[in-house]
Amino acid sequence: EGIRLIKTSQYQGTLFDLLKAYSDQRLKGHETKWEPKRLPIMAIEAARHRLERMMGMMFDWGRIDGYLPLEEMSPALRRSAIASTLSAALVLAKDGLMEIRQSGAFSPVFVRRREPSPDQPPAGPADTSENHEE
Repeated sequence: EGIRLIKTSQYQGTLFDLLKAYSDQRLKGHETKWEPKRLPIMAIEAARHRLERMMGMMFDWGRIDGYLPLEEMSPALRRSAIASTLSAALVLAKDGLMEIRQSGAFSPVFVRRREPSPDQPPAGPADTSENHEE
């Protein structure tokens, strides 16, 4: 009579090894290219041009969100428009064309056209170019 062999397998590994082997099998042939969703934005330059065009109507303090475009906007585009308009207003205030006021943290931001004083020349964009010719 022949000899009978009984084989018993014994596997040894950690939970990490088991999960890694499982994920390797699941990801075989699976493309993992991810592209983030592009959110709509309002450019700061567009917001600045809009504020410059509306400056003739800014005689008194008005809320900055009152100068946003009137068309219907998605929440993401509205957030972008508010941020761009605030950034543009800060640039115009730096150039001396606009005044900005806020009474406290998280309170509404108000803007108005800056009236030139009689003894000051009209404000314009700051000249940032430096001439180093000798």
